[in-house]
Amino acid sequence: MNETDKPRFAQIIAATAAVFNKSTTKLLADIYWRILEEYDINDVEKAFINHIKTGKFFPAPTELIFLIESANNTQHIPADEAWGTVLGLMANDRCSAVMTGEMCEAWQTAQVIYDQGDIVGARVAFRAAYDRAVNYSKLNRRKTVWGFYPGTDKDNQRQVIEMAVAQGKLHESSLEQFIGLPSTIAPVPRKSRHDGPPVRLETHPPTKATDAKTARRHLMEIKQLIKAKQRAF
Repeated sequence: MNETDKPRFAQIIAATAAVFNKSTTKLLADIYWRILEEYDINDVEKAFINHIKTGKFFPAPTELIFLIESANNTQHIPADEAWGTVLGLMANDRCSAVMTGEMCEAWQTAQVIYDQGDIVGARVAFRAAYDRAVNYSKLNRRKTVWGFYPGTDKDNQRQVIEMAVAQGKLHESSLEQFIGLPSTIAPVPRKSRHDGPPVRLETHPPTKATDAKTARRHLMEIKQLIKAKQRAF
């Protein structure tokens, strides 16, 4: 939102307060403005309306942010949860996971430190890199996109995909598409030299079934992109 949206925002606050029989002050409106300022006024208004439809009390800022990011598919899991996923992959190549591009980007940063035996340092580096990547994506209104990273355990692959489908992270065709096919995420090599900025890895969960030939072509395109980025470093 920008300064020209303030009158409209004030009207939204006042109307919502009237619905919930809550008195408001300029200070309260200013606090909500500062918290929600990074979002589009139309998205903010929709969030208030959706809360009015289902809520029992005047919305807290966290409730509005959840509604905005859910509607725009820009939600990201917390840094510690993302680190737990990546740590499992680094420690055990049997593990599979679904990850976002932001998680992959932070993984690249953390892997170098993890390979030196410093797990605590790797976690700190991962959290910082992940938060930067997430903030950048939110600032540029990038949607959260999930991709599948397979481990060597076939049973675990299926369990991870089934859970991701149930959570809405992957399309229901993922079981047919991914089992036995290459990853939709280019792997982060261990013991890799990384002396440049992190590479942003774009992931591509399916919106419809894809045949094996197309999946392999997509993987080759990703690998070529990564190689080109690494040469540029």
